[in-house]
Amino acid sequence: MADSESIQTLAKKVISQFPNLNGVIHNAGIMKYETIQKEANVTIQTETVSTNLLGPMRLTDALLPHLLAQKSATIMTVTSGLAYLPLALTPTYSATKVGLHSYTESLRYQLQNTSIDVIELAPPYVQTELTGAAQATDSNAMPLQDFISDVMQILNTQPDVTEVLVDRVLPLRNCAVGGQEKYQAIFKQLNDYMSAARG
Repeated sequence: MADSESIQTLAKKVISQFPNLNGVIHNAGIMKYETIQKEANVTIQTETVSTNLLGPMRLTDALLPHLLAQKSATIMTVTSGLAYLPLALTPTYSATKVGLHSYTESLRYQLQNTSIDVIELAPPYVQTELTGAAQATDSNAMPLQDFISDVMQILNTQPDVTEVLVDRVLPLRNCAVGGQEKYQAIFKQLNDYMSAARG
C-alpha cells in the first residue's frame, strides 16, 4: 500500500483474475507512537501517510474505472474514532485518519450519481494488534468479535448507511457536539489517560 507501482500492479492483477470485482475495503494501516520532542519521526510519518492515506487514494484511482463499469459497487474506507478526536501519542496516524475521512466525504459526493456506494467505517479502540500484542488483550478495548458482529448488524439492517459507527465509537464521533469547551475537555481526558497508561 505504500508503493504506487505495486498498487497499480495489484489492481491490474485483481481485475484480471476477478473480472466481477465490485468492491474494495481499505483496511491497511500503520499506527506508531511518536515522541515529537525527543526524536525525528520522518520515517514513521512517511510510512504512515503512504500506507494510511495515499495507499487508499491510489488504489481507489486504480480500481475506479473498473468499479464504475459495474452494475453496483462499494468502496469502504476504514478510518477511526481518532479521526474526530486525535490521540496525541500517535499524531501522524490520527492525521491520516482525518485525511481519509475527508477524502471519503469528497469521494462520496463526487460519486453520488454513479453505481458506487462509498461507506466509511470508523472503529473505536478494538482488541487487535495494531499497536502491538498488548492491544489484543487490553480490557479497555472493544473485543474484536463484538466489533465485527456490531458492524455486520449495521450493514445488514441499514442498506443505505454511509457511516458505520458502533455504539462504542459514538463518544469520539460526536465529541464536538457540545461545543469547543466540551471538545477540549474530552480531548484532554482521553490524552491524559492514554499518556499515563503509556507511562
